[in-house]
Amino acid sequence: VVTCDLGEMGAGATAEVQIVVQATEVGTATNRVTANGDTESGNNRVTETTTIDPANRSPTISLPGPHTLVVGACTTFVVSAVDPDHDPVTLTCTKKPSGASFDGANLSWCAAVDDCGTTNEVEFVADDQQGETNSVVTNTTWITVPFDSDDDTLSDAWEWENFGEYSWDAPDDPDGDGMINYEEYLAGTQPTNADSAFLVGTVAGSESEHRIAVPTRGGRKYTIQFRDAGMVGAGAWSGFSNTANGIGTWTETNDSGSFTFVDDESSETTGGPPAGGRRFYRVRVEMAP
Repeated sequence: VVTCDLGEMGAGATAEVQIVVQATEVGTATNRVTANGDTESGNNRVTETTTIDPANRSPTISLPGPHTLVVGACTTFVVSAVDPDHDPVTLTCTKKPSGASFDGANLSWCAAVDDCGTTNEVEFVADDQQGETNSVVTNTTWITVPFDSDDDTLSDAWEWENFGEYSWDAPDDPDGDGMINYEEYLAGTQPTNADSAFLVGTVAGSESEHRIAVPTRGGRKYTIQFRDAGMVGAGAWSGFSNTANGIGTWTETNDSGSFTFVDDESSETTGGPPAGGRRFYRVRVEMAP
């Protein structure tokens, strides 16, 4: 009870009393005010009601993660948002991987071949619709798609494209063509097709200019080498004098294609005609840096 003595007041005069209180819980408080004076009016009691509005509290987002998802696999996880003030909350997904879906409660996504080796951000926003500075909150998780989940030196994308599983290892030779999986992987050939091989396409040209056509696959570097001592036996393989891209090496940027190395027997290539009149060529392939 707070009592304020306003002293002597004339007829028609007013006085103001201000009381500041700190609410301890949410709800409604009743202010009962009684004015007593030497009057003949009898009842000078008035009543006022005050609604207590506490400071807005932010919603919270419940979000699992981070996640790891291999190529060819799918995931679904539940996302929820609650508000401590019981305000209605809207929940939206503002960032997600291509092809992912969100129905307001569940995020679903399947990792495709093109997702191999990526880390994907998934962002959610909750809004309690009260228009306060803390009404909107954000929470983020990540979905990582490994490049080589089974550590066998073969990319998951290549294994999934060719086998639809991850049980084959780098030293295996499923099609029995003499090229192990790792060699097929580097060359970009099909490990389940014995007729798919990395071979020089054609060797043509004139007496002093030789053209060596090579089928290429994207993301790989090709290097031309030559020797005049035969395909096997003594003698090292040599590379072109100029190793610039397009002369002694070639990097394929398209999915697939063909490139023709030109040996004009100049100082840029082999430096002269073949000893004994015969020259042999081979092409090395590796993943582009």
